[in-house]
Amino acid sequence: MILGGEDLSEEVKAGAEEVLDALLDVHCPKETYAEEWDLKGLADAVYAQFSIDIKDSVAGLKDMGFEALREELVRKTHEAYAAKERELGRDLLRYLEKMVMLRTIDTLWKDHLLGMDSLREGIGLRGYGQKDPLIEYKREAFDMFAAMMDRCERDVLEHLFRVQVVKGEQPPPVQTRRRPPQLKLNRGEDAGVGNGDKTVRRTGEKVGRNDPCPCGSGKKYKKCHGA
Repeated sequence: MILGGEDLSEEVKAGAEEVLDALLDVHCPKETYAEEWDLKGLADAVYAQFSIDIKDSVAGLKDMGFEALREELVRKTHEAYAAKERELGRDLLRYLEKMVMLRTIDTLWKDHLLGMDSLREGIGLRGYGQKDPLIEYKREAFDMFAAMMDRCERDVLEHLFRVQVVKGEQPPPVQTRRRPPQLKLNRGEDAGVGNGDKTVRRTGEKVGRNDPCPCGSGKKYKKCHGA
């Protein structure tokens, strides 16, 4: 779903609304009076999660009803994400959505598997408390999975709303080195030129090894001067 999706912005916005609902349940429960709302705690939580500062408008939020308060927070998160898209560019933000989701899921899933191994090793101890280990294992495993999914959603949103483009310094120009002069190897073609050496050349007919030696000794050349 993540790799195949071209645009995950709607999933991001839907996740943001779910997180906002969870924050409202903690700080401004719907069934309580506005005077009992913890708007300062809500403002701190919204800033920590979405990097959206609503502290200056806390007083005005208190006069709203619950539904109006929720709509205002949803509007602010959507506007903040639209501003992030204008800042980074549509293509870059679409790419970051995929990469952040994949990296977050990969990291948290590894942690979840380690937690499941620990739970499996110690689940037998539940029997000492007069509890069925199998039932306890299913219940705790479900709670761990739900907690992982909630943290995954929050971590993805936190990274996407906080991401910024860092403009680095321009790299210095590349200096090209001068190539050293190439040395031409002389394979002996010019050997002896200009040094006064003379090449000795044989004149006359070549003497065979079995021919009489030219010195007049009567011996064959190979046993005399040709030895």
